[in-house]
Amino acid sequence: ANLGHTLWEEVFPPFQALIRHGVYTHSARLLRVHGCHALTLPKTRELCSKFASAVVPAVFGGGWDDVASLRDRLTRQHPHGRARHACFDTLVAGGAWTAFDFEMLNTGKEPALALFRARVLRYHGLPASLVPTKHLILLNMKGSDALTPSSHSLARRSITNLPSLLAGLKARVSHRATVEPIFWASKSMREQFELASRATIVITEGGGGSMHLVFCPTGAHLIFTETRARNSGCPSGCSMPLDFEWWTHVRHLRVLWYQVEDKDERAQQRKDGRDEGVNVDVQAMSRLVVGALDDMEPPN
Repeated sequence: ANLGHTLWEEVFPPFQALIRHGVYTHSARLLRVHGCHALTLPKTRELCSKFASAVVPAVFGGGWDDVASLRDRLTRQHPHGRARHACFDTLVAGGAWTAFDFEMLNTGKEPALALFRARVLRYHGLPASLVPTKHLILLNMKGSDALTPSSHSLARRSITNLPSLLAGLKARVSHRATVEPIFWASKSMREQFELASRATIVITEGGGGSMHLVFCPTGAHLIFTETRARNSGCPSGCSMPLDFEWWTHVRHLRVLWYQVEDKDERAQQRKDGRDEGVNVDVQAMSRLVVGALDDMEPPN
């Protein structure tokens, strides 16, 4: 029930495989033997279905079947018969790959990713080549109460001083851009895609919840807060980009990394430093935002 894993490790791999073998057709049908039905919790099944219904029909026009096996599909088609064989004009068998651990697995897939993005946007009635005429800066909220001072946004990988960051950015750049907080989970998938397609700057944490930002317009800037990774060479935690193996290959966007340098920026102590919250230095983030705005605007 993670949007990033559903998009880029489940739906995208068979789409890319069909293209690579030269047999892609928009009427292809996807058989998912480890689909939403395999999840145990009702809430995760619901989220999985929400994600799948937003992207699978866009790239597999023939729809999809969630089945335990091909035998199960035969039983559904012939509940009273003895069919033992399934016939296909073309059958491509494959599985998911890990898109976020090994960069070499993403090399060369940039054209397929661009086509995937265009298919999804057009399926939802959105232009794939939209060029925004006004700047929209979005700040990712990891919870609906993230702007409540008493909540301190305790969600994992969150910006814990979001209210002060929002106020600081509005004071600094409101004459050049609209600055808004966004709680993505409160939106339908089409609303998320539409909002992303208009955003010129998005400030967010890494992880699966940011993976729909691939649908931002060409030239948009994504500013990710890095995480604190602990290992034998850096036991106290080193600043590291999360999912850079993936974002390196999203060529139509400019990806910037906000480094977590000071111990005071680490708001939450967790066993896995990747999940710690970050107290963002408002002035440092403002400089990144101003630089991104300057980069997108023609010189005087």
